[in-house]
Amino acid sequence: MALGRSSDQRLAALLLQFPDTHALGLQAAQGLVATETFFWDLDDATCAWTKRFLARNGGKPPSMIHAGTYGATLRYLKAAAGTTDATDVVAKMKELPIDDFYSKGTVREDGRVMRPYYLLQVKKPSESKYPFDHLKLLATVPAEEAARPPERERVPVGEAWLRWAVATRRLGDLFSLPQGRMSPYGPTRTSCDVCFIAAIGGIADVNGVLDTPRLP
Repeated sequence: MALGRSSDQRLAALLLQFPDTHALGLQAAQGLVATETFFWDLDDATCAWTKRFLARNGGKPPSMIHAGTYGATLRYLKAAAGTTDATDVVAKMKELPIDDFYSKGTVREDGRVMRPYYLLQVKKPSESKYPFDHLKLLATVPAEEAARPPERERVPVGEAWLRWAVATRRLGDLFSLPQGRMSPYGPTRTSCDVCFIAAIGGIADVNGVLDTPRLP
């Protein structure tokens, strides 16, 4: 049975990334709706980066996490150039606009990345015209609508995680904290918890950092 094909029902995935769609196949996944911050054939810049990624990753397509890892790491390195002071790096990351293949946006004062989200739908097999042609864009959600306003944030999520990661200079540890390891939010239960908190904070999108091939 295909997902999302019933005339009286539409399924929306809470978290669906491109490799998941590819693994399911269009026959099964057609009609499924999801949101992502990146998909590979959005424009010329995303296509060019994906081409390089495929060459380094055995032809396996990237997810938004892979793209975010690359973009966030480059941004951190640019902000950290010439300083080891965490406060200065945080201030620089907030000052510099985000303008790369992955995103166009800013870092809000509370640390949240303000970027658009894309409402996507998995294509029917008959709609797919070339390799990895799996998704169609239904709508672009502006950053201001996609993110909670600052006054509704219970804690400055991104700020806390960004300061901790920069101060320790161990971004990869965000995703390898053993059970019970202390973080800015106290003991963590699983690495997935850490990934989730970092992602919603918007500082990282660095999940999968160890699996991302190096690109020049």
